Amino acid sequence: YLPDFVVRLEGGQRHLVVEIKGVTDEQTDAKKRAAQQWCDAVTSDGSFGRWDFLQIESRQTIPAQLAQALAA
Repeated sequence: YLPDFVVRLEGGQRHLVVEIKGVTDEQTDAKKRAAQQWCDAVTSDGSFGRWDFLQIESRQTIPAQLAQALAA
């Protein structure tokens, strides 16, 4: 699995794995769970900064979803 984007923020201490989904299928939820688990595990390790996962469903929601993810 390769995400659409990996964004490094705040001097490399925060990362955002971004997946843009135009169409959802039976693999969508499994990929989302796996990516979230990976982000949680890497963050828990503590050696690589904070990692979060963001799944964007629609182009129209990109600004709002990014703003919400960055504020978290």
